[in-house]
Amino acid sequence: MSRVELVRLIGDVLRQLDVRTDRSAEPGGAVPTEVRNALATQQLKIAITDLDESTPAFFKASEDILALKSRLNGAIQSADNGLALVDSLNRLLETLDGLITSGH
Repeated sequence: MSRVELVRLIGDVLRQLDVRTDRSAEPGGAVPTEVRNALATQQLKIAITDLDESTPAFFKASEDILALKSRLNGAIQSADNGLALVDSLNRLLETLDGLITSGH
């Protein structure tokens, strides 16, 4: 996975979250704004940070993110699994944060 592909993947997740929030009639069904905004901030940081895509840390983070992506997709589609979604998003944020801090 390249940095550009990673930025696109995060954008896809953000769009899915926004659609879920728009469809959610229940307050508990929406993703907390701070979690969504943190993900958007991480996307921006990845887009503007000069990350070395050839490092083992980038490769490992890419693998972890791809593994999380399937969990995220399932949690986003499930209307009644808000806690699993927030947990998966937090794991994604931690992985992205580790990638950004190791990429300098």
